[in-house]
Amino acid sequence: MPARSSLAELTSSVSGLNEKILARARRRASSVVRFVKVKRGGCYVELDHNYKNSILVAGSGRGGTTWLAEILNHDNQFRDIFEPFFPARIKICQNFSNRQYLRPDNDDPLYLKPAEAILSGRLRDDWSDAYNRRIFCRKRLIKDIRVNLLLKWMHRHFPEMPLVLILRHPCAVVNSRLHLGWDSSLGDLLSQEALVADYLEPFMGKLSEAKDPFEKHLYLWCIENYVPLQQLSRKDALIVFYEDLHSQPGRELERLGRYLDLSFPDSVLNRVHRPSSQTRKRTSPIALGEDVLNSWKKHISDDMIKRAMGILELFQLSSIYGPSSKPLRDPDSILKAE
Repeated sequence: MPARSSLAELTSSVSGLNEKILARARRRASSVVRFVKVKRGGCYVELDHNYKNSILVAGSGRGGTTWLAEILNHDNQFRDIFEPFFPARIKICQNFSNRQYLRPDNDDPLYLKPAEAILSGRLRDDWSDAYNRRIFCRKRLIKDIRVNLLLKWMHRHFPEMPLVLILRHPCAVVNSRLHLGWDSSLGDLLSQEALVADYLEPFMGKLSEAKDPFEKHLYLWCIENYVPLQQLSRKDALIVFYEDLHSQPGRELERLGRYLDLSFPDSVLNRVHRPSSQTRKRTSPIALGEDVLNSWKKHISDDMIKRAMGILELFQLSSIYGPSSKPLRDPDSILKAE
């Protein structure tokens, strides 16, 4: 009996120890799971929440933002965060307008708190995580087509986050949008009182006369690029031309590498000439093997080009793009020195 009793006590002791080990394992697993998301973007763990470890790629819709972001993340070293400032998709941004404008000194927590959550990697969402393939994340690459009017505000509040603004010929952008049936959403801009007061008041007469989709999209492109080009300086952001990156990838990758402290192997040059994941295969010049920089001219008439040049002149943007497909200036000359 004593032997049996000792065996029972030992079994009970081991069982209790096992329970303690299991309980400890469960607690540790629970602490990890709090940082893990298993959704469309896969399973990932954020190891660092410092906004300084984020890069923001901004630009017009259909302007090459996804293409550029995929080039920068060619080796999957970044967590991929896709268009997180989209109020129709991201709940924490419900107080943002579509293409929100904020004055740089605006400290309203309704905007600051969501921005901090996004830029620090605390946002978890099926929409923004849809293309992420990184598991353990210390750095983030955020690409968004609705933040051009927020860039100076972002630099003011998150000054150590690199900003890259990609520009593409407005006629190419508008042609792509029209083929996809996009709405210009000009009303989202004209309804923002601060934006009108600060930048749009001199143009309101012409804006009210825009009737056809082509002109409305041209005005949208002008506004969403005119404002950041007026606000930003060379120390705030890097300008990249879509056309230069396509035709002179070596030079442009070198510029991006210096600015972002990244290195690009020669193999990345091949990635430049591949379509992005957002490319529509039936209409994409790259996918169809056409002249990428000039294909829009098949669909935009001479009269439309003339009207486009008039609108660009109105916004003092005709020194950047003209009737030719290529930009007229060096990208480093676009922003003011200070």
